Amino acid sequence: MSISQGIYIVEGSMSVNNDTHIILNDSNLEVDGNFIFRDNTSILLQSISQNLVLYGDIQFQDIILNSNCVIDSDILVKGNIKFIKGIVDIGSNILSLEGILIDERDDSYIYSSSSGGGIEINKSFNNNDEENPGNLGLKINLKNHVGNLAIKRSNMEINYDGNRSVLRTYELEPSVDMDKIEFSYFNHEINNLNTKNFSIWIEDGKSWKPCECECNHTNIVETLSADHVSKITLFSTIVNVGVEFPTGFSPNDDGINDYYVIQGIEKYPNNELVVFNKWGDIIYRSSPYKNDWNGCSTKGVSLFGDDKLIDGTYFYYFFKDKKDKKNVVKGFIEVLTK
Repeated sequence: MSISQGIYIVEGSMSVNNDTHIILNDSNLEVDGNFIFRDNTSILLQSISQNLVLYGDIQFQDIILNSNCVIDSDILVKGNIKFIKGIVDIGSNILSLEGILIDERDDSYIYSSSSGGGIEINKSFNNNDEENPGNLGLKINLKNHVGNLAIKRSNMEINYDGNRSVLRTYELEPSVDMDKIEFSYFNHEINNLNTKNFSIWIEDGKSWKPCECECNHTNIVETLSADHVSKITLFSTIVNVGVEFPTGFSPNDDGINDYYVIQGIEKYPNNELVVFNKWGDIIYRSSPYKNDWNGCSTKGVSLFGDDKLIDGTYFYYFFKDKKDKKNVVKGFIEVLTK
């Protein structure tokens, strides 16, 4: 079954059963009631021209991802999520996964752009069994049997005692004792950190502390023996990079170069970015700017009824400290969406 006009369930429930497979083509799924996939069923999400958005109380069997997707509600996936291409933003929502992630990689992955969101796995563990629950990128070997263990993977940046983490954190409930931890990360999660100094840190419910790492393979860090673990992440020193202002970006929601990213902006926590058009009209202002401008105007300049700017050249003032208007960097930005 291929859907190209969208599905909207106003109330009540809709169930998909018995080897039924739905293809959602450039169409959103919005549910005020319940939408449940059972038995041998799946949904293929694919889009040519836009991000797909899922709203409401939805329970999937399997998801096959072929395009970018935004999730705007908590979702239960009883089967697997397979990546062909595309990126999933679950925002501040929880994606409960009973199966596994298949073929997640650096150019096709799930992440949470807001605090509180993440992928959650609930699983019963036995001691001495090395597990990679849900293929979330965390292999662990427990010292003791703990029964049901909930693991949540989120994209939180942790700052602690002058150290900064990658954009990935695992939370465990209850806390556990481990014989081994293997932490895998993607390149897009490095966030200007020095990978040569990566080490696994654990939180025991009170404070963060480093573990002695056994080895550091490509995109994998391992350590032995950690007790009372409630959170896990990688810490490192920040790479000493200069401040670089790109001359353009392409906010077309394809997951590549969609935001105007100033390298080294963390050096100026009190900064201000002001963008204006060739007539001098201010069309974007942010203080402090956090590398999150997606080409939309904050001043009412619109195109085709939305707030996306038209392609063209814009100009900026970057104040390193918003209270010091003399310390400013000036330049131009090419906005290209095609």
